[in-house]
Amino acid sequence: MLKDLVKFLNFEGTRNKSLNQTHYITLGDFGLGIGKTGPKNAKGLNQETLSNLYSQIEKGKFNHTVTSTVPVICIDGRTDSVNCRLNEPSAAGGSLSFVYGYNLGTKNNRMIEEKDLVSEIIDYLKEHNYHVSVHGDNTAKCGCGACSKAANIYQYIVENIDAIAELAEYYDINISDEEREFLAKQAKRNLEETNFFAKERLDILELSRKSGAWYEDLIGTHSESAIILNTKYGTTINRSAIREVFGPEYDVFVVDIWTFDQEAKDLTIYDNDPTEMSLFVKAITVHNIATLSVLGHSSLPLITVK
Repeated sequence: MLKDLVKFLNFEGTRNKSLNQTHYITLGDFGLGIGKTGPKNAKGLNQETLSNLYSQIEKGKFNHTVTSTVPVICIDGRTDSVNCRLNEPSAAGGSLSFVYGYNLGTKNNRMIEEKDLVSEIIDYLKEHNYHVSVHGDNTAKCGCGACSKAANIYQYIVENIDAIAELAEYYDINISDEEREFLAKQAKRNLEETNFFAKERLDILELSRKSGAWYEDLIGTHSESAIILNTKYGTTINRSAIREVFGPEYDVFVVDIWTFDQEAKDLTIYDNDPTEMSLFVKAITVHNIATLSVLGHSSLPLITVK
């Protein structure tokens, strides 16, 4: 499955010889991306600087070794007030990616409210000695987009599952018609369940902290200019180092896709069913694509680090 995930996000770009520039596939190439954050909406970006940033990231210049083998922090490209981030693997929502991946991708999933599911999974992770983290920021009541827009992300999955699956299939990972239908139905079921999503989104972050999650307080508005798809085992992308070299206007979203297999195994440990784990990984992948598409603009390029 990890091999399939690497294929899924292993785009090297096409070379335009006359311009001597590398052009990357974007969310918009698949009709995805309804958010505001992206290079087309950013002001004052230097194209030569952007190209240099993309090139250095693609070559692994900003990869940093991590200890965890599962997602801990969010895909958010920002840092805290002293330009720091936890150097841990990233997925949409950080440790909350377990919550939404489990909710969407487990066939024997019982009906349970989001708050209860958060407590159950965060407690499980802590009991098994995993690093657990969530984040907020200084600009909004609930400053994690994957959390604050959780219902919007589920709605996006319902309405765009085929486009999301087409992006996956472009990279040779097959989400079958049956799996598409299942994931969309799971999302729709929870949207229709009045009490599933907590009305006060900050409650989810506070509940996570109460259960022992480390909390990061990020600063500033979003200015991510790319989506980095990191396949390099045991590493993440060092946001602080990028800011030191390029400045905060050149932040990037980071998805450490090499962690998805382990994430699925750790929450299907009692069944250890390859089919169940495969669906779980696809659920995590779909959720991450949907989150990036709700938060990000269609102009966001996808850059793979191998």
